[in-house]
Amino acid sequence: MNRRLMLILLLCGSLVGSATSVFGVGRKRESHRTSLVTVQGIVREISAHPGEGGLDVVMVTLKREDSGGPPFKLLLAPEKILNEIGFSVRLGDRLKARAFLTGSGYARAYKVLNLSRNAMVRFRSLHETPLWDNKGMWQGGSCRNHSGGMGGRGHGGMRGGHHH
Repeated sequence: MNRRLMLILLLCGSLVGSATSVFGVGRKRESHRTSLVTVQGIVREISAHPGEGGLDVVMVTLKREDSGGPPFKLLLAPEKILNEIGFSVRLGDRLKARAFLTGSGYARAYKVLNLSRNAMVRFRSLHETPLWDNKGMWQGGSCRNHSGGMGGRGHGGMRGGHHH
């Protein structure tokens, strides 16, 4: 093999190597996968918790009906958002939720159905991205009645606090 051909092959190999690293071709993707679980229970406590985007997010603690396991802490969305979309949660409400486990003692709600109020809302994408921006502005859809109709923009809100 002559020197010129070797130089061309070496150069081509280095260009292909650069392209694969720039475009991610051939690299294993490091994917952060969290478990999506279903939980059902009665709301026993409502509190605020530091959440995504530096905003306080409403956290509900559920007494589990599905497994009888320990209380389940579930992050919903900022209270302002819950009011804006007309999704309310009160002490004693029965919730069924799909949620992402965080490994931090609580889960982030993907979708929540309030069985007591016949309303459902999706709070995060399947990529766990909140459907509100860092200014607390809602980017998702409306709260829907479980029967499929659209819920109004009522004065829902959160009521309650600690339940003993």
